[in-house]
Amino acid sequence: MTDIRNQVQSTSLIMSLANFLSGLKHTEVYTYNISNDEVMKKANTHEKPIYLANSISEDYDCLRNNMIASLLDVLAKNRHNDYPQNIYDIGTIFSKSKSYETGILEQEHLAV
Repeated sequence: MTDIRNQVQSTSLIMSLANFLSGLKHTEVYTYNISNDEVMKKANTHEKPIYLANSISEDYDCLRNNMIASLLDVLAKNRHNDYPQNIYDIGTIFSKSKSYETGILEQEHLAV
């Protein structure tokens, strides 16, 4: 029951943040949880992403470990639009963790 309550509270918080940012004239973008090494390097975090063992594409061969790289990629691909581009994304990032059965910790993050 606690997990369900936590999920409801988390969903409520995410919706409140999305409504707040939309009220500030920010546009929500949706980016993939999988990416590639070149995109992840844009954030300059010095953390290595988690690579997929069975990737079928070089464009999507790792799990993202930050949200900023995804937003920078969106901005780079939309340079033809007028500035300011007020965007945000709420999504999952992944990091290695021995505390979990899968060895991967999944966390919800916000990037503006």
